[in-house]
Amino acid sequence: MNRLTTLYLKELNGNWVTIAGAAAVIVLLNLFLHFQSFWESGAALGFGMSAVSLLIIVTFWFATALDREWTAGTAYWLLSLPVSGYTVLTAKFGLALTFLAPNLLLALGGVYLALWWTYGILVQPTAAALVYGYFLGLGTMAALLGLLARTAGLAVRRGRPAVAVGVFFAGVWLLRVFVRLMNEWLSFLPSFTVPTGISWYPNPDPYMPETAVSLSFGELSLATVLAWAVYGAGVFFLTGRLLDRRVEI
Repeated sequence: MNRLTTLYLKELNGNWVTIAGAAAVIVLLNLFLHFQSFWESGAALGFGMSAVSLLIIVTFWFATALDREWTAGTAYWLLSLPVSGYTVLTAKFGLALTFLAPNLLLALGGVYLALWWTYGILVQPTAAALVYGYFLGLGTMAALLGLLARTAGLAVRRGRPAVAVGVFFAGVWLLRVFVRLMNEWLSFLPSFTVPTGISWYPNPDPYMPETAVSLSFGELSLATVLAWAVYGAGVFFLTGRLLDRRVEI
């Protein structure tokens, strides 16, 4: 545990400015949009969802930090430590989640506040938590597949970028197949109604905000949640095994 903490703090020390800076930008832009006249046009909602997408992309970038160890020349030091590949991966993965979790909360919080301040729509805590969990799971899976892709690329001598890209998209495809199979095998498990989207359109009432908002809902099965959890654990295990047995300095 001490070695894991040391590696994690090393990762955090090199990236805390990015993590804190992203949080500050999200808060400031949410405040800026709140005090503008075009808030009611849906600009704030659009910004909030764009911020969520960007956060997931940056989380994937954090997951490529393993590859940057070779670029920076620190791979020899990292892999010569008396720790397993899983310890190294946990530190890298923990950094990605440290960036994603709080900043995602701020970004989605801006969306929820936009709905409340502008349209009087109060998102129920359970629904808000489910939406947060969905995007957190999406970012987590992006980080895991990113780590697997980069590790697979480092395990070969030639064509590393092509291997990494191929492994990532193959992982996404296999995830879809696995989720479908799990839903077929565990069809007896319950489902939950969750918000799946937000849409806005011109409001014909001149005494109301110039845009109206509607929420769409869908079903999320417990089988899908289990499939993501099992698949993510499998990706993590495979990545650690590759790092321990196949990746060379």
